[in-house]
Amino acid sequence: MSHYLDKLKAGGVDVSGTMDRFMNNEDLYKRILKKFLADTSFSDAAKAKEEGRDEDAQMYIHTLKGVSANLGLTPIFTITDEMMQHFRSDNLEAAYGLFDPLKETYDKFIKLINEI
Repeated sequence: MSHYLDKLKAGGVDVSGTMDRFMNNEDLYKRILKKFLADTSFSDAAKAKEEGRDEDAQMYIHTLKGVSANLGLTPIFTITDEMMQHFRSDNLEAAYGLFDPLKETYDKFIKLINEI
């Protein structure tokens, strides 16, 4: 296993399941991970939250949930999944209450991906 995969696994990434989805093509996975750096779902969700556009914030969080699931970024997926449950039950306060932990986790992965 490549050094970068070891680092991702240590960070909570489902490397085994993700490698299965990527047919064990580490180079392809690395290229797609690098594209995650350009994904604006998190920043778009933060802006929508600040502007009171709750439906847009929900849509962006849902997108981030899907992207993180496909890339095996389990810690991001777990938080966004919980946020979506709150959004679906119209509990905006609980959903937005997870924004700081999401930002912290998201920033950790952005840093980790930038290092590979």
